[in-house]
Amino acid sequence: MIGDGSPPEEPYPWQREHEAMQALSEFDLGACRNALERLATEIRLPERARPGSIALLLADLLEGIRSSLQPAEPMPTSDGRDASSQNDRAERWRRAEALGTAENLATLRRRFRQEIELLFAPLLSGAAISPTVLRARSYLDHHFTRRITLSELAQAIPLSPNYLSSIFRRELGVTVTQYLRRRRMRLAEQLLMEGKHTISEVAYRVGYQNYRDFHRNFVREGKRSPRAFQRLCRSTRQRLQRDATASGPQANC
Repeated sequence: MIGDGSPPEEPYPWQREHEAMQALSEFDLGACRNALERLATEIRLPERARPGSIALLLADLLEGIRSSLQPAEPMPTSDGRDASSQNDRAERWRRAEALGTAENLATLRRRFRQEIELLFAPLLSGAAISPTVLRARSYLDHHFTRRITLSELAQAIPLSPNYLSSIFRRELGVTVTQYLRRRRMRLAEQLLMEGKHTISEVAYRVGYQNYRDFHRNFVREGKRSPRAFQRLCRSTRQRLQRDATASGPQANC
């Protein structure tokens, strides 16, 4: 359209975002996911441009969808703070870091599709998730930073441990143990990205009583050691700081 202030060719497919949010408002998760997949395919970048601005738009879009699909429930800690809000902020940081550090369009598309999978795979793995499994998942999300047994989880629902384990895996596609491990590892990555804690402190904060178990599960999920991941995050932060410093004088020209 001429005269609306938009560039001749939009690098970001706004229409696909509209389609995704419209489908979400109608509770059509399949159509929402398909629109996001098309959005990923249709993203373009000007020559030699970095995908930083588009990454911000994608992170914002994913957060809006996540908050609609998984509304947070207050989870007070012993000092009165809302742990669910802390976890949400950490999750938003992880997602922004994953998208924002993409160095080219292909990497940005791949990471965006991975985030789509994290959001939708549990919800589209078959039939609608039963209230029982939703309660079990919510319990794990609220208590995963401490030791949880299957018996405790089953008692909180309440159901027999064997039956709960069976329907949880059937509806979500992962076992209770796998879900708990992945939830902990995602938070561990977020904390390591922030760079405010030692690896041992991170292990304790996400629910591990000894470093050996934490290290083994981190490698299992992320294919690299916690220390290697920490070094990668540190180098990424330093590179972003250098880029910001280098672009500062240009912005004032």
